[in-house]
Amino acid sequence: MWITGANDNDRQMVILVRGDQNMQVENSQMAAGTRGMHDIKRSTVTLCGSQSADYFTARGEGGNGSKRVQEAIEGVSASIAGSKYAALYIRPAGMKPDAQAETALHSLCPLK
Repeated sequence: MWITGANDNDRQMVILVRGDQNMQVENSQMAAGTRGMHDIKRSTVTLCGSQSADYFTARGEGGNGSKRVQEAIEGVSASIAGSKYAALYIRPAGMKPDAQAETALHSLCPLK
């Protein structure tokens, strides 16, 4: 897990989650405190040169208490040997993506 930012308005997070084959990415983002994912767009990408993976972007809402912040969520997930791995990058919706966070997200390389 990587977290940066002084408060909810500029907090960014990259997390890696491992679950069983039936894990839904929506469950992973809730663990990060994001609610109400919508505008989900999905595509298939290749990781590690040959590993098929799902890539998605979405919007959601995060924050603590009554203060809510609109968030951009980006992620990849791949299934290997009965487990599903998901890497998620969550940031305030109006914030420019962090280059290192984007690189980390696209570098997910679970091995068999």
